Amino acid sequence: MVNWNQLQNATSPDAKPTPGWLFNEIIKDVRNSPKDCPDVAEYLMQCVCSDQLNIQLKAVLCVKHLSTEDISFQNYMQACPGAIKILEDVAKPPIVPQARAIEPQEVRTVREATSSALTAIRTQHTVEKSVSGAALKAKCQGFGNFEPPPEEEPGSKKSGMAGQAAVFVADSVGDMIDDFREKGAVGAVKEANACDRNPW
Repeated sequence: MVNWNQLQNATSPDAKPTPGWLFNEIIKDVRNSPKDCPDVAEYLMQCVCSDQLNIQLKAVLCVKHLSTEDISFQNYMQACPGAIKILEDVAKPPIVPQARAIEPQEVRTVREATSSALTAIRTQHTVEKSVSGAALKAKCQGFGNFEPPPEEEPGSKKSGMAGQAAVFVADSVGDMIDDFREKGAVGAVKEANACDRNPW
């Protein structure tokens, strides 16, 4: 079953980019429940038709990643001429050269992303493509945001000289923040100046 919260997070209206691991989770969900492809496609196309550019861009990127990675989603999108027409309309550049010159960067970004989504929908899946994609993912997995970072052990950073120095600095910064909260900025600075003059 598709996790709709993840889809809504991936198409949120804020300007924060959707992380790659979230795209990967959505792809896994859709791959594991192909019967949900029509509902996912309908939701994403509603987002593509939104008047908010951030929602449009994020939905188009979801369509692109799903079409690239999941053949059942790609086949469904290919069978929807209405969705293809909407994407083609969004991807069309302005006809008049003057309009192209003054086109905002955000609109151009959505247009170019939509064009790449159309390419992903129309490019057939092949064994070579799957193998090369898997090899590339294996290479990239250690470098980017493909998976969420692993949880760190609580005591792992405290060993060694560097770890002890980091703990000391963190404690000092924490004490300074507590002073600012208790005494305010002026009181904390006055107390620090008094300690500098008379350290004992």
